[in-house]
Amino acid sequence: MSTHPPKHRGLRLLHRFESTLRRLGLNDYTLLLLLAGVVGLAAGAGVVAFRMAYEAITALVLPGADGHSVLEAIRHRPPAMVIGTIAAGGLLVALLGRLVGGHAFHGVAQVIDAVAFRRGRMPLRTTAIRFITNALSIGAGASVGPEGPVIELGSGLGSAHAQVLGLSPERMRTLVGAGAAAGLAAAFNAPIAGAIFVLEVILKDFAVVTFGPILVASVLSTALSRALLGDTPAFTVPPYELGSWQELPLYVVLGAVAGLWGVLFTRSMESAPAWFARIPGPRALVTALTGAALGGAVLLLPELWGVGYEPITAMLHGEIAWKMLLILLVAKLLATTASVSSGFAGGIIAPILFMGGALGGFFGQLVQKLMPESASPTGAWGLVGMAALTAAVTHAPLTSILLLFEMTGGYEVILPLMLSCISAVAVAQAFHPDSVFTGVFRAAGLDVNMGRESTILRDHFVQDIMHSDMPVVKMTTPFGEILDGFLAEPHDVWYVVDDDSSLRGTISLHDIKSVLSEQGLRWVVIADDVMQPAEEVLRRQDNLEEAIGVLSHSHDGDIPVVEDHRSRKLVGTLNRNDVLELYNREVLHRDILGIKISREDSSGHDVVDLPSEYQIEVLQLPAAFVGKSLAELDLRGRFGVNVLAVKMPGRRAAGRNELPDPAVKLRSAHRLVIVGRRENLERLKESAGAE
Repeated sequence: MSTHPPKHRGLRLLHRFESTLRRLGLNDYTLLLLLAGVVGLAAGAGVVAFRMAYEAITALVLPGADGHSVLEAIRHRPPAMVIGTIAAGGLLVALLGRLVGGHAFHGVAQVIDAVAFRRGRMPLRTTAIRFITNALSIGAGASVGPEGPVIELGSGLGSAHAQVLGLSPERMRTLVGAGAAAGLAAAFNAPIAGAIFVLEVILKDFAVVTFGPILVASVLSTALSRALLGDTPAFTVPPYELGSWQELPLYVVLGAVAGLWGVLFTRSMESAPAWFARIPGPRALVTALTGAALGGAVLLLPELWGVGYEPITAMLHGEIAWKMLLILLVAKLLATTASVSSGFAGGIIAPILFMGGALGGFFGQLVQKLMPESASPTGAWGLVGMAALTAAVTHAPLTSILLLFEMTGGYEVILPLMLSCISAVAVAQAFHPDSVFTGVFRAAGLDVNMGRESTILRDHFVQDIMHSDMPVVKMTTPFGEILDGFLAEPHDVWYVVDDDSSLRGTISLHDIKSVLSEQGLRWVVIADDVMQPAEEVLRRQDNLEEAIGVLSHSHDGDIPVVEDHRSRKLVGTLNRNDVLELYNREVLHRDILGIKISREDSSGHDVVDLPSEYQIEVLQLPAAFVGKSLAELDLRGRFGVNVLAVKMPGRRAAGRNELPDPAVKLRSAHRLVIVGRRENLERLKESAGAE
């Protein structure tokens, strides 16, 4: 699992612990589960600390809020104190925010950015500062929520663990996801919803090897938060009651309305930051003035203060009239958009639940007027509205359904939840393709529609698999020499360069067929006269996902690789088959390394049959291979097979699998996990026996 030991002395103990577990015969997947458990506990502790931090700040700025309701405490504070509190909080948040270097993405979007484009790396310093600014924003009364911050906190802790242990990008992404799931699960006491959120929104990967560690982290984080904070939800959820089956079509309508409101909220969140950026003056001053305006709004509507769990509880118990629900719905959208866009730090899930509860409660009161004898309580409609709006804004229906299901614990809510959430997502996607988390990436020209395929290809670069022995001619090379080259070498394309080795074009056999018989042109025409411009090129530092995009638009099997687009110095060629072979090999690595290979064929070799002409064998290291490295053996070049793993000796009979290191000398106790065509494997074994 580890690629190199940690550099920090004080943290080498963790690396030694991992080595000890390996000596016990634990495979990579088991180690990953254990590390996910550690991350889950760390994230659970972080969630508890975060909640205590922002509650302490709230108690400090609203004396009496610990003994009475927050809303009542606001009403007893002088207006100037309420306005000044949020304004001062905004000023401090903006000043502290400068220490993180103005990161382009925040909250869940930052986690997605780390997974999609940064190999799972999240700076620990940024995570620590964001912990402070998030707690300060919520405690000071900004209209933001704690769920986004705890997801960011858990992800940062997962990334920190992975960086300390020097894990591969794939393992680092998994631990980042485990931390995110642990944060959300601990915040809502919903371990399954926390895990599904990460798989559905952040990783977009439902593979079993990914789901296991994430679920372990969610469960342990939830258990720890319940042990320290009690098994009580942030807001009281009444039991769900379905008044009549005739209401089910109306739940579809509620989902459609939630979808439209979700689009409005998403677009406001996308456009408002640019509007605030155009306001003249220092950023900190803009945030402070926005805080003052929010303070004025809180004086009129105390429900807008902070996370809003208290008014959510009132909505779910039917304690707020429909006119006030409509006012709060609009006011919360404006307050949340202004808070996040002006510079306050915090999440948007709690505001989404607030608006969903208001929307559902308002809709439920209308239904009660239409069906007074059979309508469900307004709290039931509020619950479903919360899930529907969450699904519309996040484009994550599974998470939304499971989140409310875990919070209510009743099976009766499942069907209304499914109808509303699917309806909400369908309407939202019809009017706006991006969720509130991915729209910022489209605006930045980035594509985050990743999954396992994209993450595999993004971890490798053109220079890793390009061929540097491409056929090259100068621009002044006579046509006769080019023809002789086609006859002498098995190449279909020659690359034309100038005196500085910069790529100028290509000459293909297909392009010159019409002039092959013109003998008089052999020493009159030069390469510059017959070459075609090289329209499709790659840079050596491009990742393979970018390379696939170029290859998909090209009819050629090989694409020239240049140093960079400015110099266009030709350094190699990339073949599409090499990209596909690397991808297939990495998929086999990730899918098979955690599986015991224990079947034996008639010759005594461990075998796992693949559904094609390929098979995997575990080969006892031949005597001729002992003391040599995989690079020296060159099994791929000599026999056309790939080494998936090196099975290390251990206390257990199966030992453990490790990714092959081409420079490590092999020992007699090693066994090689090899994949290849059957005939190539037989040829390898015959050759090894002969040596």
